Amino acid sequence: MRKLSYLTGLILLTGLVFTSCNKDENEEPQNVNPTMNFKGGTHTPTGMEYVDGDITLSTNETFVVGITASSNSGKNLTNLNITRKFENGAPFYADTTFNATNFNYDFFFLANNEVGNEDWIFTMEDKDGNKTQLSFTITTEAIPAGIVEYTDIELGSIDSPTESSFASITGETFLITEAANDATIQEKIDFVYFDGATYGQTIVSPDDDLAAQVYSSISNWTTRNATLFSRTQLNAAAYDQIINAFSLLAVTQQLDFDVKFISELKPEPAEGFAVGDVFAFQTATGLFGLIKVTEVNQGATDGLSTIKYDVKVQD
Repeated sequence: MRKLSYLTGLILLTGLVFTSCNKDENEEPQNVNPTMNFKGGTHTPTGMEYVDGDITLSTNETFVVGITASSNSGKNLTNLNITRKFENGAPFYADTTFNATNFNYDFFFLANNEVGNEDWIFTMEDKDGNKTQLSFTITTEAIPAGIVEYTDIELGSIDSPTESSFASITGETFLITEAANDATIQEKIDFVYFDGATYGQTIVSPDDDLAAQVYSSISNWTTRNATLFSRTQLNAAAYDQIINAFSLLAVTQQLDFDVKFISELKPEPAEGFAVGDVFAFQTATGLFGLIKVTEVNQGATDGLSTIKYDVKVQD
């Protein structure tokens, strides 16, 4: 009986040891690679949305990527490598080095200036060489123009047979007599033109008293749009480089729109109204535009003068 009891105890003990060995063999190895995540939601204080996955952006568009990371090996994080590769081009590398157990940073980048796909890879590494990667692809599209361009627009002064008013929403020109009895036309018109001894070459908002002094019927219009103007430092070449709403707004947002007319002679000292001058305007609906003067033709009398110009305006 004693021998049997002893053997039974040995069998139980052996079973315990065997079971314990199986458990150790099945345990998964501890992950020592760093933990890394993209931030989501809105970046404060810019209000921009974090990029945390595949996305489509405009060429040269600014975007923000937020990254958090922590070490799992007991060794400090030491390096973040950022790789960007556009289409079949050569990859571009950027390294950020540091020494910390945790990482929390926001990066601002510009999307590629060409249309296509660009792969972004972020690699976090610790002191022992343990690594973790995250990636996304940015598809770049051409910036929508967002502007309308009208060229070779001609306006005539009060005695000219040429139309004297302009509608930037359609690019149309109208005789003042046409608009006098047509409320639909009045709603479209953003400015009128005249040449006079006191003011010289002038473009003026329909709601300004000066417009009604020159063209008396304007005082009876149902709609007199309140257009505002500003002189600019742009020359003709700079105007030609405005190719989309982004570049248009970059220029006009820096200006003060605080006058209702632009004149050759007023206010004193005179600032001129010459070929190549570029004026900015803001419509009553809040759209911004630019006027490039291309011709100034002095008539036999002021009332027969004409101008020609090009316009770029928000769509």
